[in-house]
Formats: sequence, structure tokens, C-alpha cells
Amino acid sequence: MKKEQVKKLGIVVGVMMVSLCLIFLASPQHLWAAGKVTLKCGYGVGVKHSVHEMSLRISKRAAELSNGTLNIECYPAAQLGTEEQLIEQMQLKSVEMMPDLSHAKFASILPWWGFGSLPFLFASLDEYGKVWNTPLGGEMEKRLLAKGFRRLGWMQYGIRSVLCVKPVKSMADLKGVKIRVMANPDLIKAWKLVGASPVPMAWAEVYSALQAKVIDAMESPPSSVYYAAKAHEVAKNYTMTRHQITAATVVIAEWAWKKLTPVQQRALITAVNEGTTWQREYNNTENVEAIKLMKQAGVKIYEIDRKPFRDAVLPVHNDFTNRIGWKSLLKEIKAVTD
Repeated sequence: MKKEQVKKLGIVVGVMMVSLCLIFLASPQHLWAAGKVTLKCGYGVGVKHSVHEMSLRISKRAAELSNGTLNIECYPAAQLGTEEQLIEQMQLKSVEMMPDLSHAKFASILPWWGFGSLPFLFASLDEYGKVWNTPLGGEMEKRLLAKGFRRLGWMQYGIRSVLCVKPVKSMADLKGVKIRVMANPDLIKAWKLVGASPVPMAWAEVYSALQAKVIDAMESPPSSVYYAAKAHEVAKNYTMTRHQITAATVVIAEWAWKKLTPVQQRALITAVNEGTTWQREYNNTENVEAIKLMKQAGVKIYEIDRKPFRDAVLPVHNDFTNRIGWKSLLKEIKAVTD
């Protein structure tokens, strides 16, 4: 081979090598190997929701604490799919994080996880948070991890109470009341046990159904009643049953967690702790403000004795215990909260 041909061949090989290096450097696999990581974080709520703001705060703080090596991309408004689809995508290794894994939806994979949706189990969100700081909380985290999901923290939507067209001052006042509920068998049975007539219905239909007297009541945290549903305009009695918490869990897929460096793991934990603390405080303030605004709008607020309700729904708790394969779970929770 002539000298000039050898030279040209060398140039061609050199160009090919540079191209291959550039492709490798741009690949996600190289970014993992180099310690630069991008995590996709998906959720269903829109950009005006506190969960979105919380996620942005977590993303910003994680980047700061990891010296720019940890990038969390936030995808609100179900851009990456519904909650069920996101759970599946985390298992299929196409999505790394969720900031709001719910108890109701994930119970289809891990039945005992539905404890967080049971009526009259917790009197406050503080009680729920307290459980996670006990050996029981550690055991629940281990069982969640066995399914491939690492718990990083928790956030909240509030605690649900009853808005009704008539005053509800005792359990007897709920007899025959048609109340909108989520399509959850445990909740439907619970409302029947306290004397009401539960009506599963889409959230978007609540206002018009109350207005048309198709239903007499709905149940939701104060902020959702006032800001989201605006149901206080058509029903003027809000009874503080505090019957169900609405909390969710910030999770990362374990396969993604294992690829993070120790610095990145610490950065993510700190960022989530700060972000969820902000979100819970924000949500508490929003719910207090919603009660104040409802009062100004003419809504009567009633406190109520919760014990008769708790006693009435015990069959629901017993059914739950019998089907989840963890006989002591609710007993252990009550030992922490009572």
C-alpha cells in the first residue's frame, strides 16, 4: 500500500474513532458510568399543584447538592402516563421516580399498602407520619423495597371530611344521605355501615350532581372542596369527620437508586426531605385557609364525635386484615397512634 493511501486510511479510521467516542459520550449508559444521571419523575397533577412545585424544588436542590451530577426531569399532567402506567414503567425501567405513589392505586400490587386509604384508621396526618418513624415503618419500607420501590418520603393532600346540603352533627344524621365516594369497595362498605348511601361518581360530576340534588353530600379535604370542586357554592354544611387521610409516597425505582453514587443518594434524600416538608406545610396552610374562606362564604362547620364511626367501620378493617396476609399490621398501627 502506498504511503499516501496509508495516510488517508489513518484519517478515515481516526474520524470513525472520534465518532464512536462522541456517540458513547452522549449515551445514557455513559452518563450513568460517568456519575452524571438524569431521572425522569412523572405524576398526574398539573403545573399549578403543590406536588409539581415540590418536584421542582426537589430537582433544583438535588442538582445543587450533587454538584450538578444529578438531574431530575419533572413531567406533570400525566405526560408520561397515568399513575398505573407510571408504576408499570418504573418496573420496566423507563421511568425512575414518582412523587405521589398513592395507597389506593398501588394496593393492586401490594395489598397491604392499602392501609393508607382505610377510613377512620388515622385521626390526623401527623399520626400517619409518626408510623414511618417506628420499627413498623422500617418493616413497611423493606416490604415495599422487595417490590422494587424505595421510599424516600411522603407528601399529603389533606384529610377528608363531609360536605352536605344538610347539617350532619352525628352519625344518625347520615342515614340515607346520598354521598359521592371513590369507587373503592372498602370505602363503599364503610359508608353503608355508618348509614349513608354511597354513590361512586367521577370527580368532575360532583358540582352539578349536588346542584341537581342527584347526591346530598361529598367528602374531600377542605382545599379540594373550596378550590378544586367549588362545592361550597351548592352545599353549606361541612362536618369534620376527618375520616380518611390522603397521603402519598415519594419513590424511586430500586434499579435506579443502585446506579447513584453515595453523594447523589445523599443529595436526593436531603432534597426530598426538604421538598416534602415544604409541601406538607403548604398543604396544611391551604386547608386552614379553605376552612376560613368557606366560613366567609356561609358554610357552617361542625365538629363531631368520631368514636361511633370508628366502631361502625371495624368490619372494614377486619376484612382488610383478612385479605392482606399481614395479620398484625393494623394492630401495630393502632398501637403507635392510640
